[in-house]
Amino acid sequence: MFFNPATNGGYLANTLRTIHRNNKDKIARKRRFPSEWHKSLSRNRQKEEELVEIDDDTKEKLQFLVNANCKTQHQVIKQKMIETFHVRRGKNIDILKMFPRFTDTLGLVEEDFKALFPEYIPNTFQEKYRNDRENVLKIFQKVTNIPLNESYTDNSIKQTIALSRMLPPLPKGKKKIATQLSSVQAFANKLLVFQQDSSSLIEVLNKSGNRQPYILGRGPSKAAISDFVIVVNSQVFPEKFEAFIDALDYLFKIHFVLNLEYDQNLEQFFKFLQVSYY
Repeated sequence: MFFNPATNGGYLANTLRTIHRNNKDKIARKRRFPSEWHKSLSRNRQKEEELVEIDDDTKEKLQFLVNANCKTQHQVIKQKMIETFHVRRGKNIDILKMFPRFTDTLGLVEEDFKALFPEYIPNTFQEKYRNDRENVLKIFQKVTNIPLNESYTDNSIKQTIALSRMLPPLPKGKKKIATQLSSVQAFANKLLVFQQDSSSLIEVLNKSGNRQPYILGRGPSKAAISDFVIVVNSQVFPEKFEAFIDALDYLFKIHFVLNLEYDQNLEQFFKFLQVSYY
């Protein structure tokens, strides 16, 4: 088994962990997350908050956020979002429905993630993920002995494809889950969806049918993607990323900010990222 979420072990996890221990780059070591930090992510996911009582003042702020203009009221939106953070941590809250400004106002996802995890150090994921790229691809070639054979040329995408293929969804009980996809299908349909410049965004969104968050790569071809955006329930979020690795970091964070479960076809993959890089 490449990764066992019950023990945070497995061949892939243990091999990368050994490489990290042998890394003598003292600067990189100092900048790593606290060793127990990924456990706080799990505790946050599992913790059930109490129902939040919303007073009249908070109701006014929520109503403002529903009707606010992201272009002319950006700073006020950010302040009202800070003041209503406690509401988003409440029980049985449809965050995206109650706080629609997430879908048109820059910076709100990052701000909420920092509020959730003050010990979070920006860009640590990107640094560690890039450092592991060569090792991940070597492990993939060693254990599979097959080429990736993908149209994507971005190195971070290749690394992610390799990881997703080594971390397929686990069967639920004795039978596979009804909607379980192969690791190849899971990557193409659930993690990174490609939109060619000539195709309609609405058609692509309708065709994907994904309700869980995913990355949409846009460009003339898979070898020349111009930017990446995040889509949740057919809604495109405002942040645009030139680098896939930044979009992947944002995709991970948005699950916690919006209190969303991982897609069951990518649960192994995201849990591995959580343990290994966060």
